[in-house]
Amino acid sequence: MRACAWVLAVTVIISSTVSAQESGRSSVVCEDPPPLSEAGLRFAWEEEPENSPFREGSWVGMTYAAMVLGTFKDDAQIFGGYAGLGYHYRSNASISVILGANFGDKNINRDTGVNQGDFFGGSIQLLARNHLINYGSWSAFVEAGLGFSVLSDPVPADGTTYNFMLTAGAGITKQLDECTHLILGCRWHHLSNGSFFNPANLNPGYDGKMIYAGLLFSY
Repeated sequence: MRACAWVLAVTVIISSTVSAQESGRSSVVCEDPPPLSEAGLRFAWEEEPENSPFREGSWVGMTYAAMVLGTFKDDAQIFGGYAGLGYHYRSNASISVILGANFGDKNINRDTGVNQGDFFGGSIQLLARNHLINYGSWSAFVEAGLGFSVLSDPVPADGTTYNFMLTAGAGITKQLDECTHLILGCRWHHLSNGSFFNPANLNPGYDGKMIYAGLLFSY
């Protein structure tokens, strides 16, 4: 119950305005474009309509709340709020930079069984996303990312406070209005320090299942 309440609280969205202009064409302005819901079936290799946030040359801002549940019941639980900016280098394919603020309320040492207590920290990630299929105002995508995480306590509890971060997953989007889309997704979430700056026995690794929800803002 505590975890659910925390995630609901983080879903209060704060967005920032980003202006962008596409090369060789004018910026898309959200003023009475044809509804994206009128568009039919489109695949990843096809050109997107002018009012699509996934068209070539477009920018998207994003913010979402997430919960990561460890693979085993004694693994750490991680909650987070994330915000980022992405660019579509071609239709349906984007690269984004994502910043995260994280908090955890359980971090059990597997060897001793002792709960190390609460922890907090931040992360930065480079995320690649590809919308495989679009239909009207809906889309389905796959994504993968590489980043770095720093926390106040070692996670896992017998590891280090710093870790590389690998993610991979899938999700859907739904247009809410001309410039705003709902985004829902799930990811495999891995933390590991790669034995950098420490002995190999301090690299236990963490694997969890991330569930997230938020908004996309198109420009």
